[in-house]
Amino acid sequence: MRRVVHFYRSTVGKKVTMAVSGAVLLFWLIAHMLGNLKAFLGPDHLNAYAAWLRTVGEPFFARGQVLWLVRIVLLICVGLHILAATQLTLQSWAARPEAYRKTPHLEISYASRTMRWGGVLLLVLLPPPPQEFRQKMANPTNPSA
Repeated sequence: MRRVVHFYRSTVGKKVTMAVSGAVLLFWLIAHMLGNLKAFLGPDHLNAYAAWLRTVGEPFFARGQVLWLVRIVLLICVGLHILAATQLTLQSWAARPEAYRKTPHLEISYASRTMRWGGVLLLVLLPPPPQEFRQKMANPTNPSA
């Protein structure tokens, strides 16, 4: 455990953490989009997919446990990604407290220059919907949702 903490304290460790957590989040995003495409196949396909999400891993896992495990892993990945990005940004700013006179943008793309602010913008503009909202959208006739 000490080696992991020591590795994370380095800038390379933080960048590896961001890469791994970003890859997990990207994989989830692609899987989520593919699952949502079931809506175009009709309500029966979408309902079957929703039922499969709740029962995946049975009988080893109880109903819905894998779904909650995935949610927890995603929250951990989001937290680690934000933490590492914030720490790397602060380290970068502290490394050169006095700004350059002119910022050369010859080798740096616009995307890499604005990536920090894009992540903050996504965090502010795309909050996850509450569980109650998801339940009402899934079954608007259910009075207990």
